[in-house]
Amino acid sequence: MTEGRSPSNDYRTFRLGAFDSHGTTRAPLGGRQIEVEHGIPGETVVARRAGRGRARIVEIVDPAEDRTEPPCPYFRDWACGGCQWQHITYEGQLRRKREMVETTMRESGLPFGVGAVRALDDSWRYRTTAGISLGKRAGFRRHGSLAIVPIRDCPISHPLIGHLMAALNDRLDVSELPDFHGRMRIDVRVAQIDGVDRLQALVRSTDPGAMPPANEVETLLTALADISAVAGITFLASDGRVTTVREPVFAATQVGGKPVLLTASSFFQTNIGLLEILIQRLQAEAQTVPNARVADIYGGVGVFGLFLSDDARDVMVVESDPDAVEAGRRTARAWGVTNVHFVEGKAETHLRQTPGYDVAVLDPPRSGLSDEVLEMVRDGAPHLILYISCLAQSLARDLIELGAAGYRLDALELFDFYPQTYHVELLAVLRKEQTILHER
Repeated sequence: MTEGRSPSNDYRTFRLGAFDSHGTTRAPLGGRQIEVEHGIPGETVVARRAGRGRARIVEIVDPAEDRTEPPCPYFRDWACGGCQWQHITYEGQLRRKREMVETTMRESGLPFGVGAVRALDDSWRYRTTAGISLGKRAGFRRHGSLAIVPIRDCPISHPLIGHLMAALNDRLDVSELPDFHGRMRIDVRVAQIDGVDRLQALVRSTDPGAMPPANEVETLLTALADISAVAGITFLASDGRVTTVREPVFAATQVGGKPVLLTASSFFQTNIGLLEILIQRLQAEAQTVPNARVADIYGGVGVFGLFLSDDARDVMVVESDPDAVEAGRRTARAWGVTNVHFVEGKAETHLRQTPGYDVAVLDPPRSGLSDEVLEMVRDGAPHLILYISCLAQSLARDLIELGAAGYRLDALELFDFYPQTYHVELLAVLRKEQTILHER
């Protein structure tokens, strides 16, 4: 123990175990496992208690080979909860993500290794979206807390996002903006407006039952309008009404040289460079089924279906969010695409009414496919399934079910959409062992 530490029982020496499902190392203490933040498996560290079941490292006795100094001061100070792995070299992050996925597959009884690991050369400044919380200061939530960490820049985010947070904090510092007590949030997205990167902003309350007074909201909206980085501004009231403060509501994000129209609240990948690589992989696989009927399930704004439309007979995009469907239809019109049809509603409802399709693109939530969707995909018997997953555990479960239905896994690839975090995105390519293309 380091001299002067008191009380001494708050400090322990640990040999760190494997990462848990949240990318945090574990260590044994008193017959149970505790989380040791900012650790790397195999390291020997001295850590102190930091709440129930958690400890923070105060000394690294035996560091891992891939440990590095994190550049972000908010990460070093245990403040911001957005990143978990800045203390690991990027090469080490990719290797450990592969290991975590392969461990999950093995523990699920699946003999599948990860093939390609696809990543960008630059693992910083990739995020094009952010949710900025407002209280006495503007920033992100503290790790494991509702407290707001005042942030003036974020090294994994587009510089415009840091510019906005700095401008908001400047105004809060001199009381040009009120203390919103954490009840207001600004969701921002980088878009190309008149050929220039600008920000779309959606202003909303995090507690619809406690919306700040109208004059305070108006002060915030006026301040946003005065910040040069911000273009489109939308306000979502507690009763669900949407007010356009400044056009445009829909703005283009360039993907593969094409404009994809989005609102500030559109659910969309935040790493555009890697999204383009994923789209190229989907196109290459889908081209093995010429003139196919494609179903893009959990389709969002339809970006996958739209990019597959050139080689498809027709594409159906199924999405339950009406705003996403409207954005997708606008993009299809902007591209002049006529063989992509958007269906608003739940996949469980509309797949049952859908004629046979040859290629299924699945991009479900973290929980994976519902039993109803899984059954309908099995019944539809597409020749090719392109399954995009953000959680290895739910993907493994669904691969077992699809394997039992006669599907062979041809490829399992890891796409590192979220460097400096433990999150992964996976592409599973499955083919029906024996099938015929649906009637043309």
